[in-house]
Amino acid sequence: MSRLTKASISYYLREGALLMALVLGIGVLFLAEMSVLNLGEDNYFEYTVMSVTMMVGMFMVMFNVMKSFYGANWTDSMVLSMGARRKDIFRGEIIKSAVYNVGCTLAMILLVVAAKQNYLVNYIAIMFCISFPAGALGQAIGFKVRKYGKAVLFAIIIVFAGCGGAVGSMTADGDRTFSAMSVLNVNLLIVAIISAVLFVLLELWVYNLNKNCMVQC
Repeated sequence: MSRLTKASISYYLREGALLMALVLGIGVLFLAEMSVLNLGEDNYFEYTVMSVTMMVGMFMVMFNVMKSFYGANWTDSMVLSMGARRKDIFRGEIIKSAVYNVGCTLAMILLVVAAKQNYLVNYIAIMFCISFPAGALGQAIGFKVRKYGKAVLFAIIIVFAGCGGAVGSMTADGDRTFSAMSVLNVNLLIVAIISAVLFVLLELWVYNLNKNCMVQC
């Protein structure tokens, strides 16, 4: 393994860890806020953990999409300036996504297991499966819409903000049945298979875009 390859891998490992720390930091702040807001209510601890898990799971996907989206314009340029090759960037993006997704998922699983709310593990696993192809899709879109990057990013934020608003509305209304809704009852095996197929197909697309970009950039 060359020195430049090691340097690029180290860079993407660090990027994945920093992104994970950001999302989990937001999760800790949200946990503190929900603990105060729900204090004194019936089953407030259970409801707080459930709300935080739902929100962090959504953030895990959203931040992966946004970071991968900007990878085609921002992160890649920084790594190329270090002398890395395009294939190092391709591998690095996968490493970054793996570190980030695995770290966030393990943290959420530790939380729900410690809180004895194991029924949330299925939701966490589903979000884990979704995050991989979502990140690859974000990177592919980033290559395709370089000139419209900010507009697309705002559109992504609006979509996820709407999802967050829906979760927030359920929280404000005291809806204790959200944890038993459809997303938690989806067959995990089916989601995993579909996500794996999509991830491979999208990564093949990203590889071709990445390789062609070497001539254009």
